[in-house]
Amino acid sequence: MIASAVLSFMMVAHAKATTLQSESIVWAFTATAEKTSSVQPFFLTSRSELFRLYYKNLSDYNHSIFTGSIPRIESELKNKKLVCYPGSSSADKRKEFTYSTPQYIQPAPRLITRKEIADKILKKGEKSISLREILHHKELNGLITEARSYGPSADKIIAEKPNNLKTQFLDTFGSTILQSIAAGRVDYTLEYDFIVRTMKEGNPRFTELVSLPISDTSSTIVQYLACSKTPEGLAVIKRADEVIRKNIARSEYWKAFLESIPANERGSFQSEIDKYIAERTKAPVIVE
Repeated sequence: MIASAVLSFMMVAHAKATTLQSESIVWAFTATAEKTSSVQPFFLTSRSELFRLYYKNLSDYNHSIFTGSIPRIESELKNKKLVCYPGSSSADKRKEFTYSTPQYIQPAPRLITRKEIADKILKKGEKSISLREILHHKELNGLITEARSYGPSADKIIAEKPNNLKTQFLDTFGSTILQSIAAGRVDYTLEYDFIVRTMKEGNPRFTELVSLPISDTSSTIVQYLACSKTPEGLAVIKRADEVIRKNIARSEYWKAFLESIPANERGSFQSEIDKYIAERTKAPVIVE
C-alpha cells in the first residue's frame, strides 16, 4: 500500500518536472489574421488544420500564441530563443535570422486597382499586367505594407525602389489600403485575390476594385514556417518538415486553401498542388 502510494507520488512528480522542463514555442500570427473577421485567411491562423498538426506532433512542447505586426514578429524572431511564424512568404528575406521549411503553395498576390484604371492600363486583349511597368508608370501611385513579403519574384521587382510606390506600417490583410484605392487617394496595391473578393461582398465601397494577374511574377508563391535561428528553432523546423511531408498529400491539408479560390480556378490550381506534393515529399527541405 505504502509502496503503491510512493510510486504514484513519484509518477506525478516526474510528470510535473517534465512539464516544467519542456521547451516553449511561441507561435506568431499577424494581428489581422488572428482577429475574428470575415476576411481572415483561415489557413494562416491558429485554428487551421496545419497548426492542429503542429500542435499534435509537437505535444512535448509548451505552446503559446501572440499576434502582432510583421515588424514586431520579425523582432521577436531575431531576439527570442524559440519563436515560430507560420505565415512567411519568403525564405530568403528572413534567412539571416530564421530557419524555415516550405509548408504549401497558394496563388500569388495580384495587382489591385480601380476598374477605371484597369481599363486604361490593360492592353487590348490582355488580362494580366506587368508589375515592373506599373511601378514605373508616372501617372500612378501605389502603396504596400512595410516589411511584408509578396513573394520572391515580386519582392525583387519592388526592391528596385520605384518612386511612385510608397510603403507604410499597416495591418496585414487590413482594409486601409483598399479604402484608399476606392476613395481615389491611392491607385494600386498588391494583395491576395481572396482578400479583395471577401471585402467586396456586401460592401459597396469596394465595388469598383478589380484584381489583375501579374505577368512578370510567379503565379504561385510558397508559404514557409520560419523559426528563430537558434538550435531550438532548427530542431522544431526539422520536426515540422517531417509533419508536412507525412500529411501534405491528405485532402484535409489543402481544404481551406482550395476554398479560398473561385470554383472555376480550382482545377488548374489543383494541378499545381499535385506537382508541389510530388516534389515536397521527396526529401526534407530545410532553409538554413
